[in-house]
Amino acid sequence: MLIKKTQKTIQIFLSSDEKNNDIVRRQAEAICHEYSAQGYSAVIYFSGSQNLFSATSQLLLYNRKKFAEKDHSHER
Repeated sequence: MLIKKTQKTIQIFLSSDEKNNDIVRRQAEAICHEYSAQGYSAVIYFSGSQNLFSATSQLLLYNRKKFAEKDHSHER
């Protein structure tokens, strides 16, 4: 759990085991509701099921391609 008081944000990260545990999920949701009532932006991140390195590489390549396309269209 990461709480940033100056930015009024709270982030909760759940592992694969935790995201499948109803008790842990309800506790995380209760914490988010508690902080939201105090004006915080709250989010819960759930661990994914895909290979992180592969998925990140694909995302970076996609973004690079889109950036190049956008940059090329501005040159015209």
